[in-house]
Amino acid sequence: MKTSRKKASLYIAQAALIAAMYAALTLAQQLILPGTASMAVQYRVSEALMILCLFSEAAVPGLTLGCFLANFLFMSAFRLRCNSFGGAVYAGSSQSLR
Repeated sequence: MKTSRKKASLYIAQAALIAAMYAALTLAQQLILPGTASMAVQYRVSEALMILCLFSEAAVPGLTLGCFLANFLFMSAFRLRCNSFGGAVYAGSSQSLR
């Protein structure tokens, strides 16, 4: 019983670490080279972590969660910028569509 709990906790810890590495690399790239990780044509340095899927099963949920987290954090930051600087533009355009 102890070994299965130990394996499960190791699996979760590895997945969480890989997710954090993916999200951190993506967000760092976005800060250093704006637009390269979030525009229509993307190049993400963090995609190099995909090779970890060959070595650890925990990489699959870790990379999935990391990608979701990076995209969610970027979109949240984008919405904040749009709401603070362009809220009036969005409000005006939504009125014209009705």
